[in-house]
Amino acid sequence: MLFLLGNTISEVNLDARLADHLLGSEDSPTRALRSLTTTLLPLAVFMPSAAARTVALIPVVRRLRTSFDLSFNSDFSQTAFLILGQVNPLASVGLMTGGGMAVVTAELIHSLVGPVTWVQWALYMAPPATALYLLGAISIFALYPLDYADIPEPKDRNTTTGFNREQRIVAAVMSGTVLAWIIGSFFTQ
Repeated sequence: MLFLLGNTISEVNLDARLADHLLGSEDSPTRALRSLTTTLLPLAVFMPSAAARTVALIPVVRRLRTSFDLSFNSDFSQTAFLILGQVNPLASVGLMTGGGMAVVTAELIHSLVGPVTWVQWALYMAPPATALYLLGAISIFALYPLDYADIPEPKDRNTTTGFNREQRIVAAVMSGTVLAWIIGSFFTQ
């Protein structure tokens, strides 16, 4: 289901809107990549699966890369895919619905200690998951620094005003899914 939501985000061009938003507020590949990295952590709440986030954000990275007229083999692409592949999954650890390991651990806690809700899990796990995420992101940027001082403003910005009907529907479904996780966690034992 999460892969379907991830593909739908791309189909209705919400990925392009995110890329345009990142381009609208940042003027270099390094700053755009840092903005993407900081966006991944809160995005985990709306899309707990790291794999689904990666599927949804590959078009965003591709759009950012082409907006700065960078090649597929550029340092930007390599660092972006390291962030998506290695750091992005750390954002899911803080959520009970964030992948197999979190689900198995939550079930072990439920059977050995007692019931834990989605919200309780998030409150317990958010601090260490955030610390690991930040440590991973800082490590990637330290080990693979980007230097694009000579690149001008992004050449391609297509920011439109307002959301179209399909984008509003997908955003509503994503929001409803998160709301169902939160509310449903209080009623399941």
